[in-house]
Parts: sequence; C-alpha cells; structure tokens
Amino acid sequence: MTQHLWDPEHDYYGPESNWFATGAQQSGYSNTWESWGEFADGWGQPIDGLNWLYRFDWIKPSAEDVETFPDEDHRDYVRLFYLLPRKGILLDHTVYVTEADEAAVRAFLEPAAEYTRRMWAPFMEGATA
Repeated sequence: MTQHLWDPEHDYYGPESNWFATGAQQSGYSNTWESWGEFADGWGQPIDGLNWLYRFDWIKPSAEDVETFPDEDHRDYVRLFYLLPRKGILLDHTVYVTEADEAAVRAFLEPAAEYTRRMWAPFMEGATA
C-alpha cells in the first residue's frame, strides 16, 4: 500500500523565511492559503527549474498539541518549500488541507518529484535523465 503523505517524518525542517533577508524583503515569499483549492487556483503548478519545489511537510496536529494549545488552529496543513534558483529566493506556502485533499496534493507533488529524479539521475541506479 502507498504511504499517506502525512506519514513520513522528514529530517530537520524547512525554513520559515529567507535567513539573510530583511522584513521588507520577506514580503510575498511566505504565503498562507485557507484550502487546497484556493492554493491550486492562486499559485498553480511549479515550472520545472524555475520554481523548484524541493520539500513538502504534511502536518497533522497531535492530541498533545490540541491539549497543550487549545486556542490554536488544529487543522492539517501542508508546507511547500521552493527555491527560485535564478534569483536565489526561498519561498514557502502553508496550505490548510483535509485528508480528502490527499489525491490532489499527491498529483501536484508528483511532477516535482519527477523533476528532482531527473536532476539527480546520474547518481541513481537505473534512472534516466
């Protein structure tokens, strides 16, 4: 069976901002979307090599989170991390999702995974560029 997108526990974490940018330079590089549909309509599919989607994290708040922080929003969300290589810009999106969105999120992520495989094909046995 295929693993759910919320199952992996990725090492470390993605950046919450551009470390070397000032507050004004951060504007527009960290976005929050209220639903997967809103994100898909507003941002769309990344362009290979131009907007490199290099990491995702599907966050499911734990029972401990709900108990410890009862006044916070406890919806699932996906964090998407991009590198815009020609300008050296890091950007991220936080998108609120439900388990019902998993198929759409997976379809969105698949081209990014394929692009990454192509980029690293010389190091992957059996892969082609």
